[in-house]
Amino acid sequence: MKKIFSIVLPVLLFACASQKDSTAVLNSKSTIESQCPPQGKCAITIHKDKSLLVKTDDFNKLYYEYAHAPGKVVVTYAYNKTKNPDYQDDFYNEEFAFESDVNLSNIKAGMMPDIYFTVNCFCRGKQGTYKAEGAEVVMIDNKLHIVLPQIVDNQLTKEVIVSFK
Repeated sequence: MKKIFSIVLPVLLFACASQKDSTAVLNSKSTIESQCPPQGKCAITIHKDKSLLVKTDDFNKLYYEYAHAPGKVVVTYAYNKTKNPDYQDDFYNEEFAFESDVNLSNIKAGMMPDIYFTVNCFCRGKQGTYKAEGAEVVMIDNKLHIVLPQIVDNQLTKEVIVSFK
Protein backbone atom coordinates (compact mmCIF):
# COMPACT_ATOMS: atom_id res chain seq x y z
CA MET A 1 0.00 0.00 0.00
CA LYS A 2 2.85 2.38 0.85
CA LYS A 3 4.43 1.71 -2.56
CA ILE A 4 1.21 2.56 -4.38
CA PHE A 5 0.77 5.74 -2.34
CA SER A 6 4.39 6.80 -2.97
CA ILE A 7 3.83 6.39 -6.72
CA VAL A 8 0.32 7.85 -6.97
CA LEU A 9 0.91 10.96 -4.81
CA PRO A 10 3.76 12.45 -6.91
CA VAL A 11 1.80 11.72 -10.11
CA LEU A 12 -1.29 13.48 -8.72
CA LEU A 13 0.76 16.46 -7.51
CA PHE A 14 2.46 16.78 -10.88
CA ALA A 15 -0.85 16.50 -12.75
CA CYS A 16 -2.47 19.17 -10.57
CA ALA A 17 0.53 21.49 -10.96
CA SER A 18 0.38 21.20 -14.73
CA GLN A 19 -3.31 22.21 -14.76
CA LYS A 20 -2.53 25.74 -13.56
CA ASP A 21 -3.50 28.68 -15.78
CA SER A 22 -0.69 28.92 -18.28
CA THR A 23 0.21 32.33 -19.60
CA ALA A 24 2.97 32.70 -22.12
CA VAL A 25 4.10 35.10 -24.77
CA LEU A 26 2.18 34.46 -28.01
CA ASN A 27 5.37 33.39 -29.69
CA SER A 28 8.72 32.94 -28.00
CA LYS A 29 10.21 35.24 -30.62
CA SER A 30 7.68 38.05 -30.30
CA THR A 31 9.03 41.57 -30.07
CA ILE A 32 7.28 44.77 -29.03
CA GLU A 33 8.44 47.19 -31.70
CA SER A 34 6.60 50.27 -30.49
CA GLN A 35 8.19 52.41 -27.82
CA CYS A 36 7.10 51.74 -24.25
CA PRO A 37 5.92 54.86 -22.39
CA PRO A 38 8.66 56.36 -20.19
CA GLN A 39 9.51 55.24 -16.67
CA GLY A 40 8.01 51.78 -16.94
CA LYS A 41 7.92 48.37 -18.54
CA CYS A 42 5.66 46.90 -21.21
CA ALA A 43 4.73 43.30 -21.92
CA ILE A 44 2.43 41.39 -24.20
CA THR A 45 0.93 38.14 -22.94
CA ILE A 46 -1.40 35.50 -24.26
CA HIS A 47 -3.78 33.56 -22.06
CA LYS A 48 -4.34 30.28 -23.88
CA ASP A 49 -7.74 28.60 -23.87
CA LYS A 50 -9.35 31.68 -22.32
CA SER A 51 -12.02 34.17 -23.32
CA LEU A 52 -13.15 37.46 -21.81
CA LEU A 53 -16.25 37.43 -19.68
CA VAL A 54 -17.28 41.10 -19.44
CA LYS A 55 -19.39 42.07 -16.45
CA THR A 56 -20.62 45.16 -14.61
CA ASP A 57 -20.34 45.68 -10.88
CA ASP A 58 -22.88 47.17 -8.44
CA PHE A 59 -21.79 50.69 -9.47
CA ASN A 60 -22.39 49.93 -13.17
CA LYS A 61 -18.63 49.86 -13.90
CA LEU A 62 -17.13 47.42 -16.40
CA TYR A 63 -14.68 44.70 -15.50
CA TYR A 64 -13.73 41.39 -17.03
CA GLU A 65 -12.74 37.94 -15.94
CA TYR A 66 -11.20 35.08 -17.84
CA ALA A 67 -13.37 32.09 -18.71
CA HIS A 68 -12.19 28.70 -19.93
CA ALA A 69 -12.63 28.54 -23.73
CA PRO A 70 -10.68 25.93 -25.70
CA GLY A 71 -9.29 27.26 -28.98
CA LYS A 72 -9.52 30.91 -27.88
CA VAL A 73 -6.90 33.29 -26.55
CA VAL A 74 -6.95 36.56 -24.68
CA VAL A 75 -4.14 38.90 -25.69
CA THR A 76 -3.11 41.52 -23.13
CA TYR A 77 -0.66 44.37 -23.41
CA ALA A 78 0.36 46.04 -20.17
CA TYR A 79 2.33 49.14 -19.25
CA ASN A 80 3.46 49.22 -15.61
CA LYS A 81 5.05 52.41 -14.32
CA THR A 82 8.07 51.90 -12.11
CA LYS A 83 7.07 52.83 -8.56
CA ASN A 84 8.90 55.44 -6.57
CA PRO A 85 9.56 53.76 -3.19
CA ASP A 86 9.28 57.12 -1.41
CA TYR A 87 5.54 57.34 -2.22
CA GLN A 88 3.07 54.70 -1.08
CA ASP A 89 0.44 55.49 -3.73
CA ASP A 90 2.83 55.91 -6.66
CA PHE A 91 1.44 53.24 -8.96
CA TYR A 92 0.07 53.56 -12.47
CA ASN A 93 -0.80 50.74 -14.88
CA GLU A 94 -2.52 50.65 -18.24
CA GLU A 95 -3.63 47.43 -19.86
CA PHE A 96 -5.75 46.48 -22.81
CA ALA A 97 -7.14 43.07 -23.61
CA PHE A 98 -8.97 41.44 -26.48
CA GLU A 99 -10.15 37.98 -27.39
CA SER A 100 -9.38 36.05 -30.55
CA ASP A 101 -8.95 32.54 -31.83
CA VAL A 102 -5.60 30.78 -31.51
CA ASN A 103 -4.44 31.85 -34.98
CA LEU A 104 -5.68 35.47 -34.69
CA SER A 105 -7.54 34.68 -37.92
CA ASN A 106 -10.40 37.11 -37.19
CA ILE A 107 -7.88 39.96 -37.04
CA LYS A 108 -6.13 38.75 -40.20
CA ALA A 109 -9.56 38.79 -41.89
CA GLY A 110 -10.06 42.44 -40.91
CA MET A 111 -12.64 41.90 -38.16
CA MET A 112 -12.25 44.19 -35.14
CA PRO A 113 -12.33 42.49 -31.76
CA ASP A 114 -13.78 44.26 -28.74
CA ILE A 115 -10.89 45.82 -26.84
CA TYR A 116 -11.09 46.65 -23.15
CA PHE A 117 -8.74 49.26 -21.69
CA THR A 118 -8.03 49.28 -17.96
CA VAL A 119 -6.31 51.94 -15.86
CA ASN A 120 -5.19 51.21 -12.29
CA CYS A 121 -3.94 54.17 -10.32
CA PHE A 122 -4.50 56.30 -7.25
CA CYS A 123 -6.36 58.92 -9.27
CA ARG A 124 -9.87 60.32 -9.23
CA GLY A 125 -12.22 59.59 -12.10
CA LYS A 126 -9.67 57.79 -14.24
CA GLN A 127 -9.36 54.32 -12.75
CA GLY A 128 -11.49 51.57 -14.27
CA THR A 129 -12.14 49.48 -17.36
CA TYR A 130 -13.48 51.00 -20.56
CA LYS A 131 -14.56 49.55 -23.88
CA ALA A 132 -12.17 51.06 -26.41
CA GLU A 133 -14.66 52.32 -29.01
CA GLY A 134 -12.90 53.14 -32.28
CA ALA A 135 -9.77 51.09 -31.57
CA GLU A 136 -8.11 49.58 -34.61
CA VAL A 137 -6.37 46.21 -34.79
CA VAL A 138 -4.58 44.98 -37.90
CA MET A 139 -2.39 41.92 -38.48
CA ILE A 140 -0.15 42.23 -41.55
CA ASP A 141 3.03 40.28 -42.29
CA ASN A 142 3.13 38.79 -38.78
CA LYS A 143 2.90 42.25 -37.18
CA LEU A 144 0.06 43.10 -34.84
CA HIS A 145 -0.67 46.82 -35.00
CA ILE A 146 -3.09 48.31 -32.44
CA VAL A 147 -4.18 51.94 -32.29
CA LEU A 148 -6.20 53.08 -29.30
CA PRO A 149 -8.29 56.24 -29.28
CA GLN A 150 -7.99 58.71 -26.41
CA ILE A 151 -9.97 57.02 -23.63
CA VAL A 152 -8.78 58.79 -20.46
CA ASP A 153 -6.86 62.00 -19.78
CA ASN A 154 -3.09 61.70 -20.14
CA GLN A 155 -3.34 58.17 -21.54
CA LEU A 156 0.11 56.75 -22.24
CA THR A 157 -0.73 53.68 -24.37
CA LYS A 158 -1.83 54.86 -27.80
CA GLU A 159 -0.12 52.70 -30.40
CA VAL A 160 1.37 49.23 -30.07
CA ILE A 161 3.23 47.21 -32.68
CA VAL A 162 4.26 43.62 -31.98
CA SER A 163 6.04 41.37 -34.44
CA PHE A 164 5.85 37.58 -34.32
CA LYS A 165 8.58 35.47 -35.93
